[in-house]
Amino acid sequence: MDYTCYSNEEEHNIENYPGSKGQKKTEGFKSKNLITERKRRLKNHEGLMALRALVPNITNLKKETAIDDAITYIKELQKHQNALSDQLAEMEATFEKEVKQEKRDNITYGIENLKIKDDVKVTQINENKLWVEIICENKPGVFTRLMETITGQGIEVTDMNFTTSKGLTLVLFGIKVTNGEMAAAKQVKLYFKKLMRVFIDHEDRYRGK
Repeated sequence: MDYTCYSNEEEHNIENYPGSKGQKKTEGFKSKNLITERKRRLKNHEGLMALRALVPNITNLKKETAIDDAITYIKELQKHQNALSDQLAEMEATFEKEVKQEKRDNITYGIENLKIKDDVKVTQINENKLWVEIICENKPGVFTRLMETITGQGIEVTDMNFTTSKGLTLVLFGIKVTNGEMAAAKQVKLYFKKLMRVFIDHEDRYRGK
């Protein structure tokens, strides 16, 4: 039997000898690494191209530069969005103010030119917010007691306007309803009419009418 001894260097050379198993194994690892790297680069390139399609100010496809350009673009969009939101809020506030002024002008004109009986009008803005218009004879103390009664019933009064002309009083105000039993506009209208009738009848009896 022939026993042949090899040094470590000779064993290494044998493993890497052309056609040996060691060389084939090394080449297989290199090939897999190249394929993995190509896939990674292709994926990165596709991602950058997709980002470029969404962000028009990207001119350099270098990853770091493209990301910086995208961040800058997003910040500009957010700034533009905030400006539009502020402009819309201003337009809504102006419109609401103009609508209220128009209502006051129209009702005041009617008071000055027509004989108007006591009336209550309620407009429902949302589930718990209403706009109320009350017209009645100008009698001292009626609306002071009316407001005291309303606030005592869990109703928050907002945006109140008070106008008196030729013996009639016009009161416009918003209310936030916190009492669930009075969430509907019809219920609130009946409630206010009942209160007005009670106060006016009380004044009439007090004055001996």
